[in-house]
Amino acid sequence: MSFDPQKILESKRALRRNLAARPMAEKLRMLDALRERELAIRGRPVHSDSTALHEEPAPYLSAIPSAVAASAKEEAAPTEADRTKPK
Repeated sequence: MSFDPQKILESKRALRRNLAARPMAEKLRMLDALRERELAIRGRPVHSDSTALHEEPAPYLSAIPSAVAASAKEEAAPTEADRTKPK
C-alpha cells in the first residue's frame, strides 16, 4: 500500500471511470447489494449484553413539513402589538 497522494488520486479517478463505464443495470445491482449490506450491519448489535448507550435511528423527514408549517403559522399570526401599530 502506498501513501503517495498522486497514486491515490489516480487510483480514485480510474475507479470512477470504471464505475461510470458500467451499464446502469449493474450499477443498480451494486446499489442493492450496498443497501442490503448496510441493513445487515445496522441490524446486527455489536455488543448485545453491553450497557453502552443505545441511540435510536433518526425519524424520517416526513414529519418535518408539518412542523415547518406549524412554525410558519405561528410566525405569520399577528400579535397584539402588530394590530395596534399605526399604519
